[in-house]
Amino acid sequence: MRMVENAAAQLLKAGADQHVTFIGRHVESYSDKGTRTEVIDALALRDYQQIMIDGHDHLYFGHGLKRQYRATNDTHLQASERRDLYMNVAVDRAALMAHFQPKASIAVAHPAQTDDGPIVWDDFGSESLPELQRLSELASRDEWWTWPEAIAWIGSRDTNNIATLRYWAREWFGRGGGDRDPTIILGAQAFMATQFCKSGRDAEAELLNAIQCGHVGTSGRLRKGAVATDLQPSIWRGGTVVWHDGETVLVDAKQKLTAWAFDVAIRRKNLVEAFQPEGPGHVVAGGNVPANRKLNHDDIIGQAASMRAAQPGISKGSAAASIVADLPRNPKTGKPRDTRHIERMIAHLWEGGLSQSPR
Repeated sequence: MRMVENAAAQLLKAGADQHVTFIGRHVESYSDKGTRTEVIDALALRDYQQIMIDGHDHLYFGHGLKRQYRATNDTHLQASERRDLYMNVAVDRAALMAHFQPKASIAVAHPAQTDDGPIVWDDFGSESLPELQRLSELASRDEWWTWPEAIAWIGSRDTNNIATLRYWAREWFGRGGGDRDPTIILGAQAFMATQFCKSGRDAEAELLNAIQCGHVGTSGRLRKGAVATDLQPSIWRGGTVVWHDGETVLVDAKQKLTAWAFDVAIRRKNLVEAFQPEGPGHVVAGGNVPANRKLNHDDIIGQAASMRAAQPGISKGSAAASIVADLPRNPKTGKPRDTRHIERMIAHLWEGGLSQSPR
């Protein structure tokens, strides 16, 4: 949370100091849509420094991170004592990159090695270790995980990182100062979860795909206060998630004010089966037929034979890698096919033996 707040403050200061150009539409209220996009005056950026942690590229009067809530007349959204705001704010990319130069010391391949990398257990101190271990064990047995916890799992395949999210949230909420709004805490957890991923956007896309394909179950409330129920995969088509009232809410991706389900949760067992820590080629728990068996062996062997005829010196491994690159991904895990399996299938073309299927 502090990382998000600090980053936002640095960006807005760069705008106020005229290092980075901001553009947006100044409106008198949220419902005012008639103004045109213009450069935001640097002086205005000293006053309009309040941003939403849960979406919308808008700037409001004030400072810090706030959450979205409905006004009393329910016709516009407000976040400060003033109704006016800057909508659809964007920044000049070239100026941004020129002012915030990449740090040469950052090891991109291992985010945990950077100062801005994910929070790890050592950050909490040795006295926190027993509780973190307890939370990790509980997470491994829970029936439901939150959306940020699911993203953390996809990125790391480690319940220790889910324990990190839970411990951090509890510590932040229990501290004497700071904003203890549950929506902000949930949004911060979502940001932290992406730090465990090579690409947070890719992890979220993989999760959405697995849900829509029916591989990962979800639950939610179809209206506020209703009993939680299993959500059908079809309800996710064209949807995305936002944070509101301390909950993960499934909304229309195009009209984010249209809610489809509240208090969304992810079924842990399905998620772990679909995104297994053992990696590609592992048989999914509860399934008897590996996904590789669904491949058309004759077509693959024919493709390998054609490669060898055209390139007599090609190795078995290179041919298998080329074939895997053209194959659809494993429908269960979303990962590339197991190259070793393809090598066994086409081995007879190099060794004079018989092709093999996994047993």
